[in-house]
Amino acid sequence: MVAVVIVLMVHSAVNGIRTEEINAESGEVELRVSEYFTKYMETTTQLAANNEISQLFMDVTSGKKIVEAERFDTVLKSMTNTRHTDDENILVCWIADVDSCQCAEDEESGYISEIGEWDIQSRSWFSKVQQAGETIVTEPYQNSSTGQMVSSIISPVYGNNNEFIGVAAVDVSVDTLYDMMSEHHLGSTGFFFLLTPDDNIMYAPDESLVNTPVSDSGLGQAALDAIQARQDVTITYRYNGAKQHGCYVMIGDTGWSILSGMPTLEYNKTV
Repeated sequence: MVAVVIVLMVHSAVNGIRTEEINAESGEVELRVSEYFTKYMETTTQLAANNEISQLFMDVTSGKKIVEAERFDTVLKSMTNTRHTDDENILVCWIADVDSCQCAEDEESGYISEIGEWDIQSRSWFSKVQQAGETIVTEPYQNSSTGQMVSSIISPVYGNNNEFIGVAAVDVSVDTLYDMMSEHHLGSTGFFFLLTPDDNIMYAPDESLVNTPVSDSGLGQAALDAIQARQDVTITYRYNGAKQHGCYVMIGDTGWSILSGMPTLEYNKTV
């Protein structure tokens, strides 16, 4: 009887240590990704507060080319300077005007939309940033100018009467996030998933799952329920039929999240 009690105590102690390890490493991953996004969210928030940009949007009425506006050259220089604050990760800096439905990118990119070719309200992020009233982080997508996979960090711009008149944004590298995730390890056999706001997989132990919905990942219902609830939680779940111990963590206010997992065999291992 005493031997059984000792075994149970050892088992409980081991599980406690493993849970602390899982939570600590998951928290470290969350912090790094959060810091990555936060840096650029602050960048676009500051850019959106630039009075020259709001004045430019108010000057550009429907049917008027944005490049013909008095403040365009100044704003273009501001966008280019913003891009050059981090050439490695900021791939494009851009603005978009609501009334005229025009978009302009920094000097390096050089893209400026023609009147009528760029429908801002049809963009998937438009209603999200309008309703949020604050900076948002989008789903990854392929930038049409660079051809690279990016996530846009978009901040709303407001006029004198606090009306929504446009956005200021940067497109940041998704490859950097992938590299960042690959640098972290959970024990010997543990793993991490990085999930987008729409619950698509950006990073996974199985690379073939990248860019697929989490519902197609082989994760059990307990994990899917945790992801749906969008609340930090320590959970036990199944992945491809095998029992896992991990936690689900939201990444700040970005809508992105992390799911960690450690197989039961390693979780219960005493040595």
